Amino acid sequence: IGAVGAAGACVAMRLVSVWRHRELLFSRGSEPYTNLRAARFLQSHGFGEYLSWHDVTGMQPYGRPGTIGSPGMVMVGSAAHSAASSVIPMDLDSIAVLLPVLLAVSTVATSYTIGRGIGTNLSGLAAAWLLALAPGHVAATGAGSFDGGAAGPLLVALAVWRWGAAVRHGSVRDSAAVACWLWVLAVTWAQGVRIVLEVIVGHVAVQAVAGRPLENGVRLLTAVAILSAALITATAVVCPSVAHDLRVPALVEKSRESPGMAWMDSGRQASAWSSLYYDLHLLMLMLPAGLHRVVMQGSSEGVLVGLWALVALANTAVSIECVGVLTVPACIVGGDFLGALTSKYADLLLGDVSSGTATDTAGGKSVKREAKKRDKATDPLPRRGIQAVSLCVMVICAGFARHAAWAAVTAYSTPAIVVTATAADGTRIVYDDFREAYSWIRNNTAQDATFLTWPDHGPQLTALGDRAVISDTTRWNATHVAAVGRMLTLPERQARDEMQRFGATHVLVVFGGKVGYANDDLAKVTWMVRAAKESGLTDASGKILDERQFFAAAGEFRVDGGATPMLRSSLLYRLSYYRFAELFTEPAKPSGYDRVRRAEVGEKDFTLEGFEEVYTSSQWIVRIYKALPPPNRE
Repeated sequence: IGAVGAAGACVAMRLVSVWRHRELLFSRGSEPYTNLRAARFLQSHGFGEYLSWHDVTGMQPYGRPGTIGSPGMVMVGSAAHSAASSVIPMDLDSIAVLLPVLLAVSTVATSYTIGRGIGTNLSGLAAAWLLALAPGHVAATGAGSFDGGAAGPLLVALAVWRWGAAVRHGSVRDSAAVACWLWVLAVTWAQGVRIVLEVIVGHVAVQAVAGRPLENGVRLLTAVAILSAALITATAVVCPSVAHDLRVPALVEKSRESPGMAWMDSGRQASAWSSLYYDLHLLMLMLPAGLHRVVMQGSSEGVLVGLWALVALANTAVSIECVGVLTVPACIVGGDFLGALTSKYADLLLGDVSSGTATDTAGGKSVKREAKKRDKATDPLPRRGIQAVSLCVMVICAGFARHAAWAAVTAYSTPAIVVTATAADGTRIVYDDFREAYSWIRNNTAQDATFLTWPDHGPQLTALGDRAVISDTTRWNATHVAAVGRMLTLPERQARDEMQRFGATHVLVVFGGKVGYANDDLAKVTWMVRAAKESGLTDASGKILDERQFFAAAGEFRVDGGATPMLRSSLLYRLSYYRFAELFTEPAKPSGYDRVRRAEVGEKDFTLEGFEEVYTSSQWIVRIYKALPPPNRE
């Protein structure tokens, strides 16, 4: 009953976004939309064409491999859709939303099995409940997280679990199972391959150093290495994006040396302590306590899970994307500690202390007195102290559940495509401008239209608007990203000429000045300029772009009268603030008051020379312009 309850809590925590926004892809990155579009292609064209698919919409004019992203999730989602459609009518979008929830339930069941293996049934149950509620795991496997990060925690757990079985049984068959799970990781979430290899190699080494070498450990490790290398190499020949993804860690290290490209790997940047506390909460205390317990037990399985937790923690320290993987071993060792603590003091907690109630007819009072003395001598804490500590543990666990529910509702239930705000009276406001804009694009632009937009919006535009973009957030096109950054910061006419070289016909900008949406394109000017600077691109005068050209003398980013001439003349500034002077956004403020930058816009009365406004969403968050052909005299 407890395990079923944990599964129910797991589903409820991850379906909050569906209850609030219906079926939408939840994404803090671009991969879910890329995978959904690839799954649609696989459904309509078949597996053979999918492997050789060259997608021209995500990187105009050259295109890129269509298998980029997470081919494993694409194939599983397509297979799940085919299986579900044979039973009940269900579209592919619903599968993409619900599949991560199914993976989360499977991870909870796996954690219960592993926790029970290293401890007791109560340890496994505690691990399952902790994982069902853990905010870090909710963030990775929430409804709509149709990317490799949703499957990563489960696949890593299964590979480590099978390695433990291989060590326990000395079976090459179990080693082959580990190799198969490594292969699945390679085509689904390549970063997990490195984590699993570090765990199993470290397990063999630690046991040998501790004087308890694993029987046939080297032979089993060799079998895993050979079989997994053969499977992954064969797959990389057929699907080159797999080989590219396995090189991603090296690309991430390079991005840390190139600040202009760091935004492309925002999910792979170092974790802040505040972020770790937000995602782990109580687990930050239970993790060291659980590690101490499993290490002191000295069993091979306990050492394996402890190493798994330490390796996952080390990877999370350098890549926030791994926090979902960390939550699984953290919940297992934390559940083992919690289960052991509960089991040890269960009798006292329930008041079942037989030694303290012994009586006889002759001297009942004296026997009770002697029993109480024995209890005080043998118990590490008095009974009342144990009850107080147990009450504190229950209060802390309740606080963890409350924090997890709050995080699921406030932080991990709003898709990136939906903008929310809170009114002065506490009413929740939802702005659906993005979907409005993508629907307009799909119905009112030519099929061969190509959009210039900052790459953050590229995957959504191609998946929901069904139009091509110059660049998206995939790691194949850093040069295109730099070119987009340069075009958005060039003056209007020069930007239009550059757009023609790339075949772009429209521009889409995101602007939050009317409603106070801070994550708009103007807030990313620094990244645009840095990306262009890293690639050695120049401004209209031929000088290398520098972000200092867009900041005032005091180092401030200003859009009012103190804005720099370079910023005022840039395409992004002009397209964002075109006709903005017509609006009054706040009482007692002048027209054209930007609610994000908290300033009155510096340029008000101007006309566009090379672009025509064709669409502005209801709250001005999405603005679309069409590039006009240059006059003959130009």
